[in-house]
Amino acid sequence: MGTIVALDNAGVAHCGTGADISEARKPAILERKGTKFGVLHYCSVARPEYDADENHPGTVPLKVHTLHRQADFRPAPESYEMIISDVKALRELVDIVVVAVHWGQHLLAVIVPQYCVEMAHGVVHAGAD
Repeated sequence: MGTIVALDNAGVAHCGTGADISEARKPAILERKGTKFGVLHYCSVARPEYDADENHPGTVPLKVHTLHRQADFRPAPESYEMIISDVKALRELVDIVVVAVHWGQHLLAVIVPQYCVEMAHGVVHAGAD
């Protein structure tokens, strides 16, 4: 039994992965004491073969284009637009929007790549709490 099936069977909300990209992009929505929370998840540090697409299960990728130095990564326009669209759509459905991203520069914990800053500002401006 796969992890997603186990989570579904246990009634545990999850997001960020699925049988295809549409399923993986679906938010987890929870309600506690009258407040609705929506959670989205993206990943920029997994190998490309772990990315979900229309015909492949996996995680929701935050694809990154690089410039000359690794610390100057920029979000790929298609990923940036997808994530901003997801945040705006979820904002209409819930009271609190949480965006979790597995990102950064591997093995360089003290460096915050530019794409993280740009993406963080983007999701906050799109309505993430």
